[in-house]
Amino acid sequence: NEAVLPVYIGKKIDKGGVLGAIVPPEGWVMMLWLDQSILSKISTGLSVKLMSDTFPASVHLTGVVDAIMPVAMQDNHDSVGRPFLFSVRVVISKIPSALKSFNLLGMRLYADIQLPVREQIRIPIAAVQSKGEHVYVSRLVNQAKSRVRVHVGEADLEQISVYSGLKVGERIWVHD
Repeated sequence: NEAVLPVYIGKKIDKGGVLGAIVPPEGWVMMLWLDQSILSKISTGLSVKLMSDTFPASVHLTGVVDAIMPVAMQDNHDSVGRPFLFSVRVVISKIPSALKSFNLLGMRLYADIQLPVREQIRIPIAAVQSKGEHVYVSRLVNQAKSRVRVHVGEADLEQISVYSGLKVGERIWVHD
């Protein structure tokens, strides 16, 4: 690391000398604002890939989720029906040498948090029943129905992911 020397009017600067640093070259901290709906999937230690349209193609920037702030902020652009956003701190400890002399002003970064892959089964959403906070499906065994508690995840208009409670190949009852 080169020392940043104080600069004043009339001071002679040697060629190649460091005048100042806006961004510390040894590491960066990036704050992400995430919607509350994704927050349950994020944990400290997850790897983060960072991309930018302005980076040279050879630059690969990665970081790690260091902290999830417990305080929410509402997106005030249109507060009606807008989700709360939570701050997630990402530490980037290894800065590629190509970025140390790169113009960072006005740069926009895109973050891709590497979520752990979970085993899942996709079933029709019409098969899911809920009672209170619990979610169930009706499993068919020898033409008899038995109610089984399941842990579900992402859903679209037709299917929902089941993370636990069912096994591949088990038959379920789909309600009309």
